[in-house]
Amino acid sequence: MVRKHTSSKGNRETWYSAREAADLLKVTEGTIKKYCRSGEMKGRQMGPRAKWHVPGSEIKRFGEKWGLDSVLP
Repeated sequence: MVRKHTSSKGNRETWYSAREAADLLKVTEGTIKKYCRSGEMKGRQMGPRAKWHVPGSEIKRFGEKWGLDSVLP
């Protein structure tokens, strides 16, 4: 489920679940979670058992880094 979030700076960002990010980047959900936990990819988990969410800007950045064409819809 794609979510919209407005930061404290007033910027509007689209957030994707780890599963959606994985589908867009053609990797596993586990890979996305690993990158988020390690800090390589910005992500957010609202509680210890909550699902990870990744901002669209990070998906775009990783897509470019890995040479994927236009990963975001």
